[in-house]
Amino acid sequence: MNSPVGIVLGAGRPFSGSDPAAVQKTSGDRRALDWILGSFEDALEHPEIHFVGGYRLDDVVEEYADVHFSRNENWEDTGTVGSLLSAPLPDDSPVYVCYADTIFEADAVDKLQNGADVTVAVDTTWRTRYEGRDEASLERAEKVKLADDGSLDAIGQDLPVRITDAEFTGLLRLSSEAVAALRDLVSDGTITQEDDLPVLVEQLEDRTSVEAVDIGGRWAELETPD
Repeated sequence: MNSPVGIVLGAGRPFSGSDPAAVQKTSGDRRALDWILGSFEDALEHPEIHFVGGYRLDDVVEEYADVHFSRNENWEDTGTVGSLLSAPLPDDSPVYVCYADTIFEADAVDKLQNGADVTVAVDTTWRTRYEGRDEASLERAEKVKLADDGSLDAIGQDLPVRITDAEFTGLLRLSSEAVAALRDLVSDGTITQEDDLPVLVEQLEDRTSVEAVDIGGRWAELETPD
């Protein structure tokens, strides 16, 4: 098996500001992509990192000489699945996927290595992850409903807040079997480039093993200064 691959999805416009989310500063004057690279490199052995961009991609390229880059030419019209498919997906390596506007600790990546074909990092402390989180933020979140045994039951932004158990953090792991299943879903038209990762996860449940892993508050999203 080759080195694990990390794919950072950063094609869209940032939630706030004009700079791409990947190069926006976080605490300690670190850029978001600095956090992501550090966590992947601390948790994985010699990971190969690919960044998928679109909006102002050149601003990111000039800052990171050691990262591989792909461009989602249709970034304004596609979902995150479209960006994922713009990256080179290996046949024989695990793939770690994350959003460019989220940061997470290395131990969050460690928790994904549990043997399931698809491992989804969720946060059960999502309602109180930061002080004063408002209702609009909760509604925007990609939400997760867990089954009684803790497994993933449903995922998506449209889930009602009242029945939601956790938030999808944008971080997940795909085994080589899951990558093959992804290709099949695209080939038969079940998944399209306009879809987002939660839709992909739900479709993969029918073809692979999917597990949710709670990383608690070991992550943050560049949504508000909080």
